[in-house]
Amino acid sequence: MPNLYKNLIIRIKKYIAETHLQEGGKLPTESEMCDMFDVSRNVLREALKALQFMGVLEPTPGVGYVVRSFSYETMLENLMYYLTDDSVALLRETRTVRRALETDFFMEAAARLTENDIKKLNTIMCEMRNSGNDIKKAIDADEKFHKTLFKHIENKLFQNILSTAWHAERSVPDGTVTAVELTKQHYGIYLALEQNDHNRALELIKQHFYEMDVKPVY
Repeated sequence: MPNLYKNLIIRIKKYIAETHLQEGGKLPTESEMCDMFDVSRNVLREALKALQFMGVLEPTPGVGYVVRSFSYETMLENLMYYLTDDSVALLRETRTVRRALETDFFMEAAARLTENDIKKLNTIMCEMRNSGNDIKKAIDADEKFHKTLFKHIENKLFQNILSTAWHAERSVPDGTVTAVELTKQHYGIYLALEQNDHNRALELIKQHFYEMDVKPVY
């Protein structure tokens, strides 16, 4: 059963590609696909559920399965949904992945920042400072800061991981990381970028992730 199901996923994706089905395009009925792929209805349904989870297909009442526009973000959001029974572990693992990726892409991202990007970071810092002790507002500003910093990195998977990371950040309420601490950490990064000291900024973002790791999470 497992091999049949995995093989069928590949065959259905190949069928979608070869028939040039676009977003909204309808797959054959279940009966037709069972005959087409010579599989049982149970195997077919398992494969269809997996493709739905991946964000490839979407069941539509009265129509059947239709093709969705592929999105890494949808797939990552679904993955996070299945991991939220341990939201603290999810947050720690998300930050570990972010630290590895953001520090690796940092110098390229910093080199591509424009004058307008620096001004936008300054505006975001004002929002963060104005958040006072409101950690939720600080996290919102934190998200804007990192997305602006890495906006010129042309890697879709990285961008979608970055976009979904704050689902994890918001999944664990409260904690020892305060809005004031978050603001202080980001202000140092901003000043180094504003002064074009990219090496200093990189060290500060590494320190930012280190400080988030050594304390209990939000």
